Amino acid sequence: MTKSILSLLVLVFVTSIISCRKSENDPLLSLKTRNSRITGYWKLAEMELDYTFSYTYDTTTYEQNQHGSYDINDGIYTIETDDSTYTWEYSYDMEITKEGTLIIHRKTDDLTQEFKDYWWWSDGTKKKTGITMWGGIYRIDRLSNKELILVGDYYNKSIDPENEYKSDGTYNYKLTFEKDKNQ
Repeated sequence: MTKSILSLLVLVFVTSIISCRKSENDPLLSLKTRNSRITGYWKLAEMELDYTFSYTYDTTTYEQNQHGSYDINDGIYTIETDDSTYTWEYSYDMEITKEGTLIIHRKTDDLTQEFKDYWWWSDGTKKKTGITMWGGIYRIDRLSNKELILVGDYYNKSIDPENEYKSDGTYNYKLTFEKDKNQ
């Protein structure tokens, strides 16, 4: 009888821990809240981007496909289009504060930029599976003490009938950040 009660308590405890996970790839157990885990200094470690774009001007349609990638180990951002490849030095880091401030530092070759913005949980303060920041809504694929993975899919469309122009674009991306231990 004691063993079955103990087994039932362990089962209830394990089930409640697993059900507390917000995203499928979150850690099984974390002693920190999502608010605590998301705040801090984050450095972009990897990025994958696929972009399909078509536009029509004066009854002629043009299409372009791009694939972008970034790896912190080489610090090079690469864009591959249907007919060209472009590369440049790149770094991207951000500070997310508990007060809702976002500070982004981005360096592309010799150009260094700083952006200040705000962030908030896009699906309320209970779920916390999405974040809105810097003009975008991102789904959180993983949030641990050391890693943040953001994914997103966007579609945009523009029409200018006066100039016989229209465009469609689809973006799919995955951004992997590592907690910056030096900050």
